[in-house]
Amino acid sequence: MNTYDENYFKGLAEDLMFELTTEEATAIKNEFAILQKQLELLAEINTEGVEEMIYPFEQPTTFMRDDVKQLELLAEINTEGVEEMIYPFEQPTTFMRDDVVEDALTVDETLSNAKRRRKEYIVLPRVVK
Repeated sequence: MNTYDENYFKGLAEDLMFELTTEEATAIKNEFAILQKQLELLAEINTEGVEEMIYPFEQPTTFMRDDVKQLELLAEINTEGVEEMIYPFEQPTTFMRDDVVEDALTVDETLSNAKRRRKEYIVLPRVVK
């Protein structure tokens, strides 16, 4: 496997437009080295003749089937003549305020501090190469 030094991780950080200190890059390098060793150990396991599995269990999971059965039961409920409800409560909630527009900024006022803009949008520098 390849080895990666602090400069490699600093370069990745630069590509993502943030900086790493030498201490941070060293910590990431050390963590990555541990991960590489773990992957090397996994690669040494002889899997010849082992059947591939989708799930790590002998029996397939059944919890999804039970959920689907419950949904099918709900579909069988006769809702003819039942008034539709927005909320599942008899009384509407009262803690929500009315949506009233107050002192709204214009588009030009909103974008006045943007360094770059195109029509009604802020133009940002690309973050990832």
